[in-house]
Amino acid sequence: MDKKSKGLLGGCLGCGGTVPILLIALIGCGALLSATDTDEGGGDASREEGGAPDVVGMALPEAVDALDGAGFGEGDLRLLAADGDAPWIRSAMVVCGQEEAASAVDLSLVQEGTDCPGDPDGAAEWPELPDFTDGAVSEAVKWLDGAGLTEVRVKSAFGDAGDPGKDEAGDHGVCGQKPAGHKAPFADDLQVSLYAVAPGVECPETVGDPAPKPEPEPEKEPETGPEPEPEPAPQTEEEQSGSGGSDGSGDPGTGSGEGSDSGGGSEQGGVQGVHPGAFCDEHWQYGYTAKGTLMQCTPKAGDDRFRWRAA
Repeated sequence: MDKKSKGLLGGCLGCGGTVPILLIALIGCGALLSATDTDEGGGDASREEGGAPDVVGMALPEAVDALDGAGFGEGDLRLLAADGDAPWIRSAMVVCGQEEAASAVDLSLVQEGTDCPGDPDGAAEWPELPDFTDGAVSEAVKWLDGAGLTEVRVKSAFGDAGDPGKDEAGDHGVCGQKPAGHKAPFADDLQVSLYAVAPGVECPETVGDPAPKPEPEPEKEPETGPEPEPEPAPQTEEEQSGSGGSDGSGDPGTGSGEGSDSGGGSEQGGVQGVHPGAFCDEHWQYGYTAKGTLMQCTPKAGDDRFRWRAA
């Protein structure tokens, strides 16, 4: 090193180290300014250049995962076309279109197996979970299976009764359900509970109330015999005196007498003017009707009461 170089070096060292410190400070400030510019504009530029990933053609769960990985949330879900026979769960939805809105992406969907419509601005109404109350369990399960909801529980509507099995409760009536009013697309693992009662049983006023106690069986009434037959009408004086042709000169009780006609019923002894079938106290005695028919006061097989019967 020559004398001139040594002089310059000595001069710098003589500055007390100020120049080197200032140089280091300037370099640090430049690096900080460069980093600040990158932070302020680099992120927005990257999002503006890249934007949300293209999720058209993906199933809804896959599309949401892809958007989430890029920092975007799930926006509004719009149904473009509806097929009533296809499932309504999220995994059965396919993305037909997307529209970025701030930090979220709105998605236009159709059910799996349904073609995307040519008009992306069209829209259909999302179906709601029906109200199955007052219907049969079998009808509710059929709709839920068609919608892709298989997590169905059938429970007793009474809080103190055992739960029937889903397969055995098809004819049960639905008294309530949980949840109610949900709109599609439904979560794949959505659980639906149906609160039911057996056929012919009324629903409780509130689901969970205890079951009503059965009414006691009515006591059997004692058996009664047949009603007695009505008493016969009282006999008239003419019936009591008899109309068998007697002239009154003989005794009607014996049928004897000189003035009696031949062949009449009054010629024989017995009670006169009896009625067939009427009750009688003249046990085993004979009598005559007004027409002269011979009768006897007797019982018969199956009827031990004494009545006037044909002799």
